[in-house]
Amino acid sequence: MKATKYYFFLLLIGILIGCNTQSKAEIIEDSKPSVPFFDYNITIVVEDEEQISELNEEIVSEFESIQLKSVMTTTYAWDDQSYDYTTMFGITEYPTFIVIGHDGLILSTSDLEELKNFFENV
Repeated sequence: MKATKYYFFLLLIGILIGCNTQSKAEIIEDSKPSVPFFDYNITIVVEDEEQISELNEEIVSEFESIQLKSVMTTTYAWDDQSYDYTTMFGITEYPTFIVIGHDGLILSTSDLEELKNFFENV
């Protein structure tokens, strides 16, 4: 009986550790637009879930002035979800905008103006 509990415990530890083992390359691959006529997905990495409500109004109004017809999705993410974006993408400021296209990582910036300039020139 003790051996069964021991193996169950090891299996449980393996599952928990294995749940968050995606690499940066796998995250980028999973985040690529899945529809050919959209060119980009944007992930907005915030410090925590509370920062979303603080930023949402500002970001929405800024995004309205940008041509985002080629963007499939825009999502918020933070580290206590599935991935450690801060470490994987070397994030030092929040929010950070990560733009991923069909070919992979296109842009990672905390500067909203840089993001706007990028989409104005595509």
